[in-house]
Amino acid sequence: MSDVISIRGPKNTGKTSLALSYPGVKYYYNLEFGFKRAYISVEDQKLTTVKTFSGADEGNLMLKNLTFTHNKGEVDGFIDQWFSFVKDYSEQVKNEDVDVIIIDTWKSAYTLVCNTHLQELQQESKLANKTVRKTLHPTEFRTPYTRMDAIIHAANIFDKTLILVSHERDVFKPILNMSTGKYEDVRTSEKELDGYRNTLDLVDWGLTTNLNIEEQESDKTSKFIIGIE
Repeated sequence: MSDVISIRGPKNTGKTSLALSYPGVKYYYNLEFGFKRAYISVEDQKLTTVKTFSGADEGNLMLKNLTFTHNKGEVDGFIDQWFSFVKDYSEQVKNEDVDVIIIDTWKSAYTLVCNTHLQELQQESKLANKTVRKTLHPTEFRTPYTRMDAIIHAANIFDKTLILVSHERDVFKPILNMSTGKYEDVRTSEKELDGYRNTLDLVDWGLTTNLNIEEQESDKTSKFIIGIE
């Protein structure tokens, strides 16, 4: 039986190590370069492949950011990366030798999907001699949402365990400023999954990680804490 599992937490709280400890032969999408640090602490060696997108190394990502800045908001290269991912992912969900697929991070996949659709719309605008938009409009997120849902549904259809590793972000809530009489977004103590907002509605399990540092007389000890959302 397959599961779709979300793992989220602050940086360096064992998210990737937890994902890699899941039993079975794993196929790992290394989208944020966190694999090497985590894998050295994992005893389970059943891993088939560590996959990094063609062109998705740190140097090329930096160059893409420079390109985005100097080309007046036009994005480039994301369509090729997306179709590279789709081709590879389609092969792995049907690969009988793979039990578990890990996407690390899920936010990186979401960013790729959004930038891919933005590039598609920019190309359409250029062909129609229209002004090229720099960001997606709120009504244009339907395509990225559909593509993210499809990644999850494909794992369900082909009975693959899918683990989605995510960072977390601060939650802001509108609070009335008594001095101005206006509502302002204020950071709360709450945290939420950073990335695709519908994720927890689509997964079977939502896990959170944290780090508890206990000070004793002689030294400090660190303990990883795992919770269920």
